[in-house]
Amino acid sequence: MGSTTKGIFFVNGNKPAKIKKLLNAAGWSILLFIAVIYWTPVSGWMAEGLRVPAQEQKADVIVVLGGGMHRNGVLTSSALERVVYGITLYHKQMADRILFTGGNPMRYAVGPEARSMGKLAAELKVPADAVFLEDQSKTTHENAALVKKYMGEAFRGKILLVTSQTHMKRAVGAFRAEGMEVLPAPTPWKEQYLVNWDRLKLFKACVHEYLGIVWYGYKGWYKG
Repeated sequence: MGSTTKGIFFVNGNKPAKIKKLLNAAGWSILLFIAVIYWTPVSGWMAEGLRVPAQEQKADVIVVLGGGMHRNGVLTSSALERVVYGITLYHKQMADRILFTGGNPMRYAVGPEARSMGKLAAELKVPADAVFLEDQSKTTHENAALVKKYMGEAFRGKILLVTSQTHMKRAVGAFRAEGMEVLPAPTPWKEQYLVNWDRLKLFKACVHEYLGIVWYGYKGWYKG
């Protein structure tokens, strides 16, 4: 009995030590992983696999995808870059109209993102009759499906699609899956992604996009 009891206490007594050892190993592994992303160009290599060559040609409509907004209606830096770039293309006369797409998934009181995008377009001298809003979509798939619905089933024109570099591959695939002819117009590449903490942000964005492409392919929402 004494021997059995001793054995039980011996096993139980080592469990905390084993758990602590495993946690320490996991912690060091995570730190090593973060260090690799932080100090090496791994995230940049991942991003290269998502980049789509720009095909900035005259089109029937410029479509700018939302990139998020804050509770007060202010666009995130990603969304702001997309809107400004889309407006720049409009002023270069790449299309006669510009369509902003983005709903309100967080249900902010200020309303949908497309509305904030449209306000900025007005401030940057885009005529009201050239601006169109799709303000119901919450995902890239919904962006594509609702733009297709907005433009009409009979629409066979070219879309000049504006979004960020890392998002473009999935976005183009989603729009092509809806039967639309897409001309990619990615926002300019950010050189700051090549250093320090921005590499971690880029890594997170790349993982999100690669997983998104796999999921969209599985659902039939992606056409390469």
